Amino acid sequence: MRRFVEWLLNINIVSNRYYSIDSKRVLADLLVDEDKVTDELVRELLLPYVGLSKAEDKIIPKPEFTVLAYPQRVLLYLLARHAMARLKIPGGSLAANPEKITMGCLVPKKSCGETLSRLKAAGLVEKDKDGYLIPVHSLLRVAAEIRNAGKAKQKH
Repeated sequence: MRRFVEWLLNINIVSNRYYSIDSKRVLADLLVDEDKVTDELVRELLLPYVGLSKAEDKIIPKPEFTVLAYPQRVLLYLLARHAMARLKIPGGSLAANPEKITMGCLVPKKSCGETLSRLKAAGLVEKDKDGYLIPVHSLLRVAAEIRNAGKAKQKH
C-alpha cells in the first residue's frame, strides 16, 4: 500500500511532465480513423441484408431483408445509400425521396410514409431538400435499432 501511495504522489508531482511526454504513447490506442470505423459499422449492418449494384444506384435485397419490420428495412435502405455515396457508385447519394425508398424497401407507400415520419420524430433520420437520410451522428442509434430487430427475429 505504501508503494502505491508513493507512486500516486510521484505521479501527481510530475503529472504535467508525465502527460506531456508520455501522453501520445499512452493514449495512442484511442486514435481512430473515423471514416474507417463508420465504414466498418455500415458494412457489418448491411452485409446480412442487402447488396449493392456496382454500376448503378440500386440496392439488392437478400431474403433476410424481407422478414424485417418496415422501420428496419427503411433504416437499412438509407444506410445502403450511405455506403453507395462513400463508394461513389454512379447515382448514389445519401438522401432518397419517399418514392425511391418505397420501391427499394418493398414497403407499401402509405406504410413507408408513416415509418419515415416516426423515424424522423425519433431522431434516427433527417429530411433535407433531396429527401430522407441518416445523419452520421445517428449511426450508433440506427445500429442498435437494426441489431435489436435481428435479435428479436432470432427469438421467433
